[in-house]
Amino acid sequence: MHATEKYKNGFVIEYHYQWKIIIPKMGKVYHHLSAWENEPHDATWTPEEYKIKSEPHHHHHHHVPGDRNQRKENWDILTLDDAFSFIAYYIHNSEEYKP
Repeated sequence: MHATEKYKNGFVIEYHYQWKIIIPKMGKVYHHLSAWENEPHDATWTPEEYKIKSEPHHHHHHHVPGDRNQRKENWDILTLDDAFSFIAYYIHNSEEYKP
């Protein structure tokens, strides 16, 4: 898990939680399993396929392993604890993540 958070007045105002597998020489794109972010993607120059229903709050989920271009709205994983809880299910059950 690679997590970054930006704080203002003690509150998280921007987050990037990335679930990755690190395999040397495999290439950056293949490390991606899933990610949750609230980085805005509603600028006028943003391609339509990158805009999502949750844009007023910018919560989105890169849900397809190996393909960060695909994204969907995210209403469930809004904190680092939420992200760890999501991942814990797959780890504890030895189950491969397949959206």
